[in-house]
Amino acid sequence: MLRGGPVVGLGAGGGGVAPGESAWVAGPNMTTARGSFGLAAVGGKMYAVGGCRHYDWCDDGNLASIEVLDTSADAPTWRAGPKMATARYALGLAALGAKLYAVGGFNYDDIRLTSIEVLDTSAATPAWTAGPSMASGRFSPG
Repeated sequence: MLRGGPVVGLGAGGGGVAPGESAWVAGPNMTTARGSFGLAAVGGKMYAVGGCRHYDWCDDGNLASIEVLDTSADAPTWRAGPKMATARYALGLAALGAKLYAVGGFNYDDIRLTSIEVLDTSAATPAWTAGPSMASGRFSPG
């Protein structure tokens, strides 16, 4: 499981496997600890979307925030991206072309969400917009 902030994964103790390597290398810290978040790559950037403030339970607040890592930078650092309208964890996150799709998940009351939000990362000022709602709530898609 990938985790952010001060826990193992993409945060303080984490990173990734560099091309041509067979071991994990240290990566930059995320600015917000988060678990049960979506992670996708678009155009050389990684997007950590939503989640909750603690990696193994989500009763202390869901996140609408996102963080963006430009992997092509000489010294990659996570920076804040545009917030979603709805805080969610256990969401599905998919990249298609230059767009990210945040699908379903749970809200703070553990209600399954039917909403979808779309981020066009190629826009001059990227912002989340509402996508079509699903007929029933979904969470933790594989």
